[in-house]
Amino acid sequence: MMNYSFLSKPNLPDGKVVHAVVSPQYSRVVSAMNELDVVPVTVSSCENVLYPLRCHTDMLFAYCGNGRFSVEAGQASLLNELEKLGLVCLDDEVELKPEYPSDILLNCCFIGNFIICKSDNTPEFLKQGKTVIDVKQGYAKCSCIPVDDNSLITDDYSIYSAAINYGLDALLVKKDCIKLDGFDTGFIGGCCGKLSENMLAFCGDITKHTDYAQIDSFLRERNVYPHPLFGGELIDIGSILPVTQISKPHP
Repeated sequence: MMNYSFLSKPNLPDGKVVHAVVSPQYSRVVSAMNELDVVPVTVSSCENVLYPLRCHTDMLFAYCGNGRFSVEAGQASLLNELEKLGLVCLDDEVELKPEYPSDILLNCCFIGNFIICKSDNTPEFLKQGKTVIDVKQGYAKCSCIPVDDNSLITDDYSIYSAAINYGLDALLVKKDCIKLDGFDTGFIGGCCGKLSENMLAFCGDITKHTDYAQIDSFLRERNVYPHPLFGGELIDIGSILPVTQISKPHP
């Protein structure tokens, strides 16, 4: 195994990702990550959330940066795997329930020094040291693509408006073209994740999105490039959440 270091900032690697937490449900995603030499670390199914979301990483796991994380109470296998990598768990007893908003306790979006979340339903330890952007949308990570420290793409107007008010650059896109079993549509943040500083990996063909031209332009202006892990429709898998990256040599 190559030398790796922890991402200092959640969602935003500044090198090539080595390990990323992901759902085990989608073999095409796991295979594509392996082909990119990214090690998938998988969550376990959680019976305490709605069936289509039981293996969604952004429901069951939150990476807080600098090797720190939190998991839903039933994620013993994930907890063990991450601790073997040297990561430290802040809380492994977060209990979720099927009824919204009792299912969204870990579904927050970190970007730069901000945390975007439905604040009343987000544990205090996740908010420590961060500027809280309180939004109505409880599925905050599902609804956001962090692009860099100051930029995001979202399909939720309340997140878009709040981000703009806090001085972030934000692109609002339509909520369509993304498959999520059991729902009319999936979420833009749930179908992707960064696998390097410049690569944003999508689960499906992002060119099929209605707002692809705007998405592509917004990304490229920030030196980030979309990479389809496979062809066909976009699928909301519950996000790809990177945790380690290749260590940079000391100067």
